[in-house]
Parts: sequence; structure tokens; C-alpha cells
Amino acid sequence: MSSYSITGCRYWFDSSYQVQQTSYAKGKITFDVSALEDGFHTVHYQVVDSKGEVSPARTAPFFRVKATEEPFKDYTVESIRYWFDNEYAPRNAAYTAGTSVIDVSALEDGFHTVHYQVVDSKGEVSPARTAPFFRLKATEEPFKDYTVESVRYWFDNDATTTLSAAYEDGITILDLSSMPEGVHTLCYQVITNDGQVSPVRSASIDRWIYDIYISHDTEYTDSTISSDPLFASRPDLKLHFLPNSTDIRGHLTVDEGTTLSLGKYVHTANWGSKNDANKYTKTGLDYYHPTTLLNNGFMRADSVLVKLNLYRDRWHFFSLPFNTNIEDINVPKGTYWALRRYDGEARATGLMDETWQNLHNGDQIEAGKGYIIQMTNESDEQTSWLTFKSINDTKKNNIFTTEDVTTSLQEHQAEFAHNRSWNLVGNPYPCFYDTRHLSLAGNIIVWNGNGYRAYSLTDDNYVLMPFEAFFIQKPLNADVITFNQGGRQHTNEVLQAQNSRGLFAGVLQNRRILNFMLSDEAYTDHSRVVISEHSSLGYEYDKDAPKFMEATPQTPQLFSVESGVQYAINERPMSDGQILFSLFASTDGEYRFSVEGDANNISVFDSETGSVWLLADGDYVFNATKGFHRARLLVSLNGEATAIAQVSALDDGEIKAAHGQLSFNFMRDKHVKVFSLDGRTLFNKVVNQGNISLSHGVYIVDVEGKTMKIMIK
Repeated sequence: MSSYSITGCRYWFDSSYQVQQTSYAKGKITFDVSALEDGFHTVHYQVVDSKGEVSPARTAPFFRVKATEEPFKDYTVESIRYWFDNEYAPRNAAYTAGTSVIDVSALEDGFHTVHYQVVDSKGEVSPARTAPFFRLKATEEPFKDYTVESVRYWFDNDATTTLSAAYEDGITILDLSSMPEGVHTLCYQVITNDGQVSPVRSASIDRWIYDIYISHDTEYTDSTISSDPLFASRPDLKLHFLPNSTDIRGHLTVDEGTTLSLGKYVHTANWGSKNDANKYTKTGLDYYHPTTLLNNGFMRADSVLVKLNLYRDRWHFFSLPFNTNIEDINVPKGTYWALRRYDGEARATGLMDETWQNLHNGDQIEAGKGYIIQMTNESDEQTSWLTFKSINDTKKNNIFTTEDVTTSLQEHQAEFAHNRSWNLVGNPYPCFYDTRHLSLAGNIIVWNGNGYRAYSLTDDNYVLMPFEAFFIQKPLNADVITFNQGGRQHTNEVLQAQNSRGLFAGVLQNRRILNFMLSDEAYTDHSRVVISEHSSLGYEYDKDAPKFMEATPQTPQLFSVESGVQYAINERPMSDGQILFSLFASTDGEYRFSVEGDANNISVFDSETGSVWLLADGDYVFNATKGFHRARLLVSLNGEATAIAQVSALDDGEIKAAHGQLSFNFMRDKHVKVFSLDGRTLFNKVVNQGNISLSHGVYIVDVEGKTMKIMIK
């Protein structure tokens, strides 16, 4: 892909806000100053690049000298006239070889301000300028070292809003969170370690977009929307962020009744990082600094682009609100990337290794559907910007929608209920979205950067990021999922939701939620068990969630097992009170098994070591070798794990020996035979679930030709 280049500039002078355009050629920009009077002026300018993107406004002072009947004359500086602090007593100093020497001998130690004017060879005098400086007298003692301790400051000449900030390592961080976007005047005073206060200094600063609220009757910076150069007839708007500031995130709200017609709208967001422990997280400073748009008025644009800053060598699950051609994705030079879609039909037919399909030039990213993308690059850069351009069709302006959004869900018939009709869809809004406002019950599964995690739409308050994709299972009685517009918000905070879950209030009663966790030194995986007598031991799409895993996980994994189904969320009746867990250990080492909340009467039986542990006494700590450990932990909710003699896990089921009974649960019918050691046949049936009462002893169990010894205690 070609690199970006500067193609032009938009500019205006002083406080006129009359925007003009000029070209950029051979490294030069020419401004038309013919209408300006002689003297000092300020130009405000924005650079436009080859992609049509516009930089933030910058300012620069300059002299305007008109051409008369004579050619321009080379002006030279002859002298400097100056005075100090608040006493107007001008003196003159010669200007030689670029230097003027001013006399400070009468000044006391400390901060001072020099006011000066440049006098040229024509005798013309420039406007007065000021500069702060220290005065340090030479005495019998060495010079005293003055140090700056703090700065107090205010904006736009409003001293009633004075703030204070520490001065450390040459840096003072100013709080700009309450300021609107635009050019402002900063007034400040420096305070030294011995309490001296400098004269007031001032500087012009730019405030990049933070919380912008656009209304048909709200003033925006120094002008109304209709006259501001950023919002002239069909302007370009780049909703951006400052990556080094957590205070500046580009929150744009357009009020109801407001019309905003744009030339180009570019929505940028930083998506992806990892912290010091090499842990990839989805919240906090290192992961995601989003820009957000909450549009309640009429908003449109001639072209729409989304720019995502993606972390290298990591999968990102994303969705776009518009269609885009793969060949139109702009990728920096030296960046290599892969883009895939999810094939729910492959999962439904059991082809787990074929669920991800590569996309190529000629394919499209479809609005509302979810995709995964990963990139790397030749340089040492940890992130790269990828730009997605909307196709010029009826969905181009979907990013500005103010309505509920409905996304179709595809049906994929499957032999097993937990594999049926999984869809990868996305947040359709360019803002955060509270999933409690979705139209469906059930569970969603999201990618957290290291693996998958399931969230209940009944029990959890998960907030989607802008452009985040997630898995959801299509119900039998619904063909769509509706994103109610009331779930839109500017931040990822869980806000108080009204009536968003009233539809499911009845199922929330008499349920016990237990969140079990498996941890190593850096990562934690979760598996939930919900005890409800209104549920069954079988898989139910609106209550249960299967465990999603990569083919080769990179972090610890924990999942409960019931009749061969691997659960991330397992809602079931109490039954025998025993929950079987399998796990994956990412490395050889020590692991910790725990539960959130009340651990009373919960015991753990380790089938590999024979150990029994009460979680009320603390976490169960054990060692595991790298790899899968099927049926490793058996949790008893009634404290009776000591009665467990043996647990065996097959690919699609499990066998348990407990309480003088042999029980088995499989996903499909299997031919099961049970023999005593003297060869007597005790059980010979084709079943998927069942149990046999047996006396103490050792027995041979044959499951479709695979034999094992089972001990009943």
C-alpha cells in the first residue's frame, strides 16, 4: 500500500473563522494574506493528507507587510527596547550579531518578566512581547539553586477556576477534562521551592476532542455549529483520541433535532496491548482507548472509515456496521495480516478444525457479522493501524443509526444441542453497548485476548466494546437478535439499567451461582455452575454455555463435564451434588482451584492424587503436567467427595463410581457391559445414561470395546 502524503491545507486568520483552502507542493504551503492589514497576525491551519484526513488545528504568528510601488525591502533589526515586570520604564539595547544585552543589575533575586519590542531599520516597532526569567545575583556565596515545585494555572482568563499541578522531572500534567475542543489560552504561574511565584505567563494550546456535545442550540467553542470551520458545509470529521492520555477519548454526542452532514467521517480506536506480565487484557489503560459516538439527531457522511490500531500476533474479534471490500482495507507497508470468518455449519456437523475460513481479495466484510483478524509486521512496532472503508451502498451510514438494530441469526442443524446454530455477530453501534438490553436470553461467548469466556445475559452485566464481535446461539423460536438503542453508552462502566431484564425476572429466583476458577501465576480461567431445580441435567441453550477453546490453548482452561458436554456455564439441578471438572494445564507447574463466595460444604476430590480438600479451608493447590487432565477434579456440594472411588472420562462421556453405584453418562447411546472379575456379566445394554448398584470390589467395564477396571468402595 502507498504511504500517506500531505496534499493540502485548510486555514483561517486571527479570529475570523473564514476557512480557506490551499495546496501543498514541493514541501511548501502558500497562504493568501492579501486581505490582511499590516502587522502581526495569527494563522490557524490544518493539514490534509492523501487519504483526506485532517489534522488537529495548529497556530503560528507572523508579520504582514504589504507590497507597495517599491519592491519589498529587507528589514533588519537595529535595537531592542525593553522594561521589567510592571514598571514601564523603557530602555534600549543594541542588537548585534543576533544578540542583545539587557541590564538586570537593579533587579532583586527571583522571577521577573521582561517586556520587549524589536526596532527595525525603518524605525518601526513590533508589538510588545514578554518572557519570564530568573534573576540570580552573584554574591560572596555561590548562586542559589532555584527549583520549581508546582504550577498553578487557569484557562481563557478565568482565574476563578485556578488549579494546581505538581512539577516533577520537568513535566507538569494539566487537567484538560472540562475543556471543550478547540484553541484556548492557558495562564499559569510557576512556584519555586522557597515559595516564590512567577508573574503570570500565557500560551495558546489546542484541546483535542474529548466530550463533544452537538446540539442545534448549543454553542461550540467560540461559535455556533453553523459558523464553526469544523462544521461548515459537508466538512470532514475525524473522531480520534490521544493515546498517552486516559482523559481524552473522543466522546461525541449529537442531540436530537440536530442535523450534521459530513464529507468524511473517520472513527479511530486503539485496540490491543499487553501488560508487564505479558498478560493480554481487555480492560484498563493498556488495552482499549475507544472513541465513541452517540447519535440522536440526523447525521450522515459522504464517506465513512474505521481505523483500528491492532496489536501484533494476537487475534482480534471485530465487527463493522457497514460493508467493506477486502481489497479496500488499508494496511501499512511491511504489515502482514490474516482475516477469517466463522463457519457455524462446520461446528454443527462436528468439523471443529474447519470452523475458521480465510477471506481474500474479492470477498466482503458484511455489516453486523463478526470476523477475526491478526497482523504482524517487519519492524519492531507492536501495533499497526488498519483502515476499513465503507462501500458506497445503503449500509454506508449505518454507523450513525439512532434506531434499534436487528441482526439476522443463521440456523445450523446439529446432532448435539450444544453445537447447533452458533453465530458470530457484532456490536452495531460505534460506542459501548450494555448487553442487558439485548432482546434474547441465553449466553454470549467473547474473546478476552487469551481465550474465550462465557457471560450469561441473565446473570451478568457485560458491556461490549465498540466494534466487538461475540458468539451467540440462535434460539429455536427466533431468527434475529435486536440491539435496543437504550443500551448505548460512552464508557464501559456498568450503569443502572431500567427494565432491561424484566422479561427474565422469573428465572432469577431460587438459583445458586458458583464461579469456579483455575489459576497459575499469571492467568485465571472461569467455569460457572448454577444450581436451579427449574433446570435439567441436559444442555439447554438459554441456560447453558459450552466451553469454547483453541485447538492448542495458551493459558489454563477449566470446564465442567456432564454427559460428555464440556460446559463454561452449567445450569443444573442439585441431583447428587457432584460436579466433574476437566482442565488444561498450559505448563508443568502449580495450579490453584478456587470458588467465589461461600465455600462451605464444598469439597474437592483429585482423581489423580486421591487427595480430598475442603474449599472452606482455602484454595486447593496442586501440581499438574502440561496438557489436558480429563475428569481431574470432582467437586461435591454436600461435602461427600470422600465417597468417590474412581472417575473416568471418555471422549463423549464419563463414568463415576460412588455410593456403591456405577453411573455413566454419554452424549449418545453406547453399548455398555459390566463384568465381575470371575467373568459374570452384570450389565449388557445400549444406553446413554444409567447406573448399577454394586457391592464393594473391582469390576471390568467395556464401553464399545474399550475396557477399564473400576473399583467400588
